[in-house]
Amino acid sequence: MTFGEQIEHRDDPGLKLIARNFDYSAVIWCGTSQGSSNDYDLVPSVPINSYKDGTRFVFLADKTCSGAVTASVIGPTGAQLTTKDVVKNVSSLALVSGDIKINTVVTLMYVQSIDALLLLSVAGGGAWWAAAGGKLITGISVPANTLNQAQAHGLGSTPSLWWTVLEQGGKVEHGTTAMSSTNIYLSNRGTTAATVSVLVFP
Repeated sequence: MTFGEQIEHRDDPGLKLIARNFDYSAVIWCGTSQGSSNDYDLVPSVPINSYKDGTRFVFLADKTCSGAVTASVIGPTGAQLTTKDVVKNVSSLALVSGDIKINTVVTLMYVQSIDALLLLSVAGGGAWWAAAGGKLITGISVPANTLNQAQAHGLGSTPSLWWTVLEQGGKVEHGTTAMSSTNIYLSNRGTTAATVSVLVFP
């Protein structure tokens, strides 16, 4: 079952749209954030009951931050999931005053290896992955049923991690070949070709 099919049929009484069947690799819109001080409470448009590696949350900021930031996702029962730090890079660099501004669209991604939410971008406020040494590679074509397609990343060293941040078609994931100082490897287990953008970090 695909993400699109789940959304299309979410009101079908014979189908339960539950967290364990949800495609967490999709971008999840969370509306306007809530919370006090530098904590941003997020209510996802599709309910989830846990964080999963690579989950991305997009929201409209209800306030400007004045220092280090945390965020919390509200689960399907209204209970708050564990509060996570919001960081600028995989070394857990904290945000500072003004990094998130009121009425900007913010994108966060959960990274399991650091158990934190990585600030990918703030519309109108810049992309923090660039400041953290990250690199965005766009327009990568991956044919259907492809295993371990090499993609040069240009970092000059083996990446600490990389993520697909935008995908059209197919079902792209990490290849089984280990990434190197020159390449990452992508596999497409879908039956249609895909065009993706990836974000790599040194």
